[in-house]
Order: sequence, then C-alpha cells, then structure tokens
Amino acid sequence: TSSSWYDQVYYSRDTFRDSSDTLLGQIFHGSSNPVPPDGTYTVALNPTIPQRDPGTSYLLFITDVFQNQPETNEQNNLLARPIEITAPDIEPAAGSVPSTAVANDTVSVSWTVTNQGTATALADWYDSFYLSTDALFGSGDQFLASMWVGEQSPLAGGTSYTRSQEVQLRNVGVGDRYLLVVTDRAQIYQVPPTSQAETDETNNVLALPITLVGPDLVVTASTSPAVAVAEGTIQVSWTVTNQGASPALADTYDYVYLSNDAFLDSSDAYVAYVSNASQTPLAPGASYTLAAAAYVYTYETGLGDKYLLFVADGDDVQGETNEANNVRVVPVSVVAPDLVVSAATAPSNSILNATISVSWTVTNQGAFEAPAGWYDRVY
Repeated sequence: TSSSWYDQVYYSRDTFRDSSDTLLGQIFHGSSNPVPPDGTYTVALNPTIPQRDPGTSYLLFITDVFQNQPETNEQNNLLARPIEITAPDIEPAAGSVPSTAVANDTVSVSWTVTNQGTATALADWYDSFYLSTDALFGSGDQFLASMWVGEQSPLAGGTSYTRSQEVQLRNVGVGDRYLLVVTDRAQIYQVPPTSQAETDETNNVLALPITLVGPDLVVTASTSPAVAVAEGTIQVSWTVTNQGASPALADTYDYVYLSNDAFLDSSDAYVAYVSNASQTPLAPGASYTLAAAAYVYTYETGLGDKYLLFVADGDDVQGETNEANNVRVVPVSVVAPDLVVSAATAPSNSILNATISVSWTVTNQGAFEAPAGWYDRVY
C-alpha cells in the first residue's frame, strides 16, 4: 500500500452501511506505515453502544472508508459481525400520594422503580410527574415536576430504588384526578424525551388516584363611579370572598376590565390589575378588599353605556369548585369632553420661508373635564 486512509466502525441494525447507522469510532492509517502483501495490522477501540432497541444488531468494520487507496477489489472492505443487545426494563412498581389534596397545595409523593429486566440500566434519567384526568399518559396531561435519578444508576437487573419528592399541584382544576409517575421521562422540554432504552417502553407509568378540592372565589362587592371620563382615572375597589370549603392557596391577580357588554371576552380592555399575594392563603369564608386607580382606556370600547368587569383570579391560576362565578358586572357611563378651537389669530399674508406668529384658543365646551395630555397642531 502507498496511500493513507481511514478505518471506521459503525453500529447497524443490518449488515449494510447506510445513513441510519451510527459511527462508533475511526482510526487513521498513514502512508508512513505501508502494509506489505499478505501483511496485517490490528486496531483496538472502546466504543459506546448507542441507545437503540434491544435485539440483534451488527458492528460494521470498514477499512479505507473514503477509498483513498486504489485496490484491485473495492467490494470487500466491510466486515459485519453480529452483536446481541440486551436492555433493562424499568417500571414504577409502587407509589403513594395523599388521597385528597387542595388545588395549588404541595403534596409528598413517594415511588419505587424496579429494574425487572436482566440487563443493567446504565443511563441517567428523570422521573417525572403529571396530573391527568385518566390513568393514561398522553400529550394533554399537565407537567408538574421532575427528579433526576442519576444517583440511582447503574440500576442492576432485579434491583430497585425508592424516592420521594414534594410536588406542587399548581394551575390545576378540581375533581377526581390521577397523579402519574413516569419513569425514564425527560424534563418537559428535553429532547429526546427518554434516556434509557428498554425491552418494554409501555410500562413506565404508575397512576395514583387523587381527589383535588378547592375554594370558590366570588367578587361579592365593589365600588366604582357611575360616570367615568374617557382617558381619565377612576378609583375602584372590590371584595373577593372564598365561599368554598377549602382555602385558596395560589397567589393570583384580580383584573378590572371595561366592556361593551356584561360578558368577559378578548375584546374587553383591562383597566387595572392587582396581585392578591398579600391576602393568601384565603381561608373558607374569609374575604379581602383591594383597590386600584383604573385608567379608562376606550380605544376598543368607545363611549356610552359600558360595563366594569371585576374578575377574581383573572389568569385562572387557582383551581376552584366553580370557575363560572368569578366576574362581577357593574354598569358605567363613559363620557368625554368636547374640545373646540374657539379663536385663532394669524397674519393675512406672509413671505415664503418667513416665520409668522400665530395664536389660538381651545375651549372645552363639553360637560366633562379633559384629563388626557395631547398635542395641538397648526397646518
């Protein structure tokens, strides 16, 4: 041989080299070490087997990969050797969670994961927690938290580990639910979602039933003026009462909207919002009162007879027994001033490019003050 070349080793599901195979390593053979006729050389590598489905696979040994060395036969440069890939089978075998919990509270979850396969689980992975309306894990389930369990790997066949974690049931509804313990599941945005190849990927979910109870927040009172001037500020206040049987634990925002009708929708203009963090947790039967200076923003709504909508938990952070009674509707009349240029003075003639002196008088001939700042222009 007179050239230099590369040898490579691939992991493959068959005996043919193609784009689906995984490169495990390569070595360079230089022309300074020519191989004589009938001569040989031996190379050793220590590759890592990639995460693939277990079963029979192949190691492909390819010499002169890029055909740098012209040969009498270019078709015999690949040697395939079968390799049997074994894998573990990790499964959440048992767990516990309180049978009843308050929405947005923190609960203690304990679980045991067993490697019921014969092979050792070598990867590091996450155990994750979801809240679901059924015992099946799917894309619509709500991610709650995850725990890295790298300290428990490698996990030999037939062994197990038991862990516990405090999990907050945040932004969840109330009713009968399942807390899903999903082993070998990445964090919510991690790709790929699993870390350890297994003989059975369908038994990684443990469903623990849990009933979530919650408060019922209602805006029971409010104060606001009957008339509001457009682009002005009004003082408003409202009282929120927890008429449910459970405490309201979440820190939320209450909103005030200006609306053309008595229904809250995307066309309404929010005019104020206040955090209730200083009022939580709100015990059953308890209430709080908040106040704000609301800016009467009328770009979407215009003038006339409107409504102020006082909304408790405006972002739906706190799960409640009744989510349909969080809005208090109060009528308000939105009025405006009437600005008129009532007088003006200017010369009757001028020279081009000269500077002239002008003056004008603006009168508010309406019944209401003009609170906004604005510009007058001369054309």
